[in-house]
Amino acid sequence: MTLLTVRAAALRLGIPEKSLLAKAREHGHLIRFNRAVRLREDELEELIDKCRIPAKARASTPHTLKHTAITWAIEAGVSITDAAGFFGTSAETIERVYWHKSPMFQQAALDAMERRRK
Repeated sequence: MTLLTVRAAALRLGIPEKSLLAKAREHGHLIRFNRAVRLREDELEELIDKCRIPAKARASTPHTLKHTAITWAIEAGVSITDAAGFFGTSAETIERVYWHKSPMFQQAALDAMERRRK
């Protein structure tokens, strides 16, 4: 029985080390020697199949792309009015859905509390 480190096995298989380690742990393929962790070479084929399952990525739509763009703009400090005009979305929607992401969100309340503390 030949034992491999997780790193060596991952390099040999062309699989990310963390993915291999997670699947090996999940399916009971790890062999431990105190703190050292090894994999049996003869079990690698089975782990290959488990690690190469395609990721379940959601499809991007124009709506999700617009949502992401507005979120990034607000996080970057763009005003409600500017975001509404640029993205063709009402100021009310920007404030209701996205404004909590702004660095200015509740800034007035924070400033008031800071002044009171002094």
